[in-house]
Amino acid sequence: MPHPHLVLGPLRPKQLLLAAAVTVPVTAMGLLTSHILIPSLKDPEAAYYSSGKGYPAQQRAAGEAIAVELITVGPGSVDSSLAAPGEIVAQEQIDIRPAVAGLIKQVHVQPGEQVEAGTLLLELESQPLQNDVKIARLNWETAQANLTAVESSSRASLAQLTSRITHTQQQLKTAEERYQQLLAMGQFQQQLSLSALQTRLDAAKTRLTSMETLAAQGAVSQLQLQDAQVQLAQVQQEFQLAQSGSLSTQQTLHGAESSVTGHRQALAKARQALNRAESLEQIRQTKARLTVKNRQVLLEKAQQALDQIFIRATDAGLISAVNVDRGELVTPDGDQPALQLETDLVFQAYIDQTRLGDIQIGDTATVQLMDRNGQPLPGQVVQINPAIETEDFIPGRVGVDRQYTYSVWVQLPAENLSPGLQGHVTFQQTETAVLVPESAVVHLSAGEAMVMVAEAGEATVRPVRLGPLQDNQRQIVSGLSSGEQIVANPNGLRPGDNIRPLTSSRLYPGTRLTQSITGSQNC
Repeated sequence: MPHPHLVLGPLRPKQLLLAAAVTVPVTAMGLLTSHILIPSLKDPEAAYYSSGKGYPAQQRAAGEAIAVELITVGPGSVDSSLAAPGEIVAQEQIDIRPAVAGLIKQVHVQPGEQVEAGTLLLELESQPLQNDVKIARLNWETAQANLTAVESSSRASLAQLTSRITHTQQQLKTAEERYQQLLAMGQFQQQLSLSALQTRLDAAKTRLTSMETLAAQGAVSQLQLQDAQVQLAQVQQEFQLAQSGSLSTQQTLHGAESSVTGHRQALAKARQALNRAESLEQIRQTKARLTVKNRQVLLEKAQQALDQIFIRATDAGLISAVNVDRGELVTPDGDQPALQLETDLVFQAYIDQTRLGDIQIGDTATVQLMDRNGQPLPGQVVQINPAIETEDFIPGRVGVDRQYTYSVWVQLPAENLSPGLQGHVTFQQTETAVLVPESAVVHLSAGEAMVMVAEAGEATVRPVRLGPLQDNQRQIVSGLSSGEQIVANPNGLRPGDNIRPLTSSRLYPGTRLTQSITGSQNC
C-alpha cells in the first residue's frame, strides 16, 4: 500500500496558490541568472565584469588567458579650427608731402577714397615755377653761348701761336743753312789761301837757305841775307793768319751763328707761349663747360619742380586724411603731411600665444567682418607678429606697463576695406594624429591617462597624454604609436594578465576629429 504521505489527492485551491507562489520566483530567478547576470559577467561595459565574479577574475583564477577585443591603432585626420578676433589695419601708412613749396590749386581726392597707384591727388599753382624754368633756361643758353665763344677764341689764339712757331722754325732753318754755307765757303777760301802761302813759304825757306850758303861763301852781302830772312818771316806770319782765318770771314760767321742762336731762342719762347696758352685755354674751357653743366642742372631742377606740381599716389590704398585745402601754401617740411595714404590693408587677428605656433605663413583663413552681414572673405596668412606694446613713460611711476600682443596678418581680396573694421577669422587646419576609442582610455588627471597595450600576450599599462575628445574618439598626444595593439575595454584587467584576442584584431582608422579653440586678444 502506498505510504500515507505519498498519496496525493486532488489539490485544493489554496494549495494551488501556494505552489504557484513558490514556483514563479524560482523560475524568474533562473531566467534572470541565465539571461542577465551571467552575460553581464562577460560584458566589459557591465559593472559585474570587473568584480570578483566577473569573467576576468574567473579566467585569472583558472589560470587561463582572458579573451579581450584588441584593436590596432591607426592614424586619423584631425581638423583643427582656430578662431580669433581682429580688425582691418594697414601694413604701411605713407605720409604724402609736396616735393616743392607752392599754393594748392586743386585737391582731387577726399578722405576715405580708394585710389590706385598713379592717381592724381593734388595740384599746385604752376606760374611761379614756370618763371623759374624760363630764368634757368636763359642762364643755360647764356652759358652755352659763352662756352662757344671761349672755344672759338681758344682755337684762334692757339692757331696764331702755332703759326708763329712754324714761322720761327722756318727762320731758324734759313739761318742754319746760311751759317753752314758761310762756314763751308770760308773753309774753302782758307784752304786755297793756305795752299798759295805754303808755296810762298817753301820758296822763302829755299831762298833763305841759298842766301845763307852764298853769304858763307861771301857771294852775297849780309844785307841780302837779312832781306831773305825778312821775307820768310812775313810769309810765315801770313800763313799763320791764313790758318786762323781772316777777320772779315770770322765776323761774318759769328753774325750767322748769332742769327741761328736768336732764332732758336725765339722758337723756344714761341713753344713756351703755346704751352702756357694751351693750359690757360684749357682752364677757360673747363670753367665754361662747368658753368654750362651747372646751369643745365639748375634748369633740370626747375623743370622737375614744375613737373612735381602734380602729386600722385605712389601705391594703391585708402586716403585716410586730407590736411590741406585749395589756396593753402604747402612746403616739403610742413608740420603735418598734406595727405595720408594707407596701403596693403590686412586683417590683423589676435592669437593666444599658446596657439601661435599652430599657424604658418601661407595658411588659408576665412574672415567675417561685422559690416559685411556675415559674408565670409577668403584670406591667406602673410605675416606672424609677436610684438610688445609699451606705454609711454609716466613721471613718478616705477617701471613701464607692457602688453604682450601676438597677431597674425591675413591678406584679403582687393575690396573696399577700411582700417578699423572689426570681425573674426577662422583658420582651417588638418593634421594626422593617433586616435583611439574613449572606452580604451583610463583617465588619471590633467590630461594624463593610461591604456592597456598587448605585448607578447600580456596586458601592459602604458601612460599616455590625451588630446581633445569628440565623437567618442580620443586623440593621443604622446605615449602611443600607430600600429600598436591596445585593449578596446580594459575594465577588470590587471597589469600582467594573460590575454588573447576575442576575435581577430581590427584596425581602428578613426574618423575626423574637430577641435574649436577661440583665440584671445590679450595674452
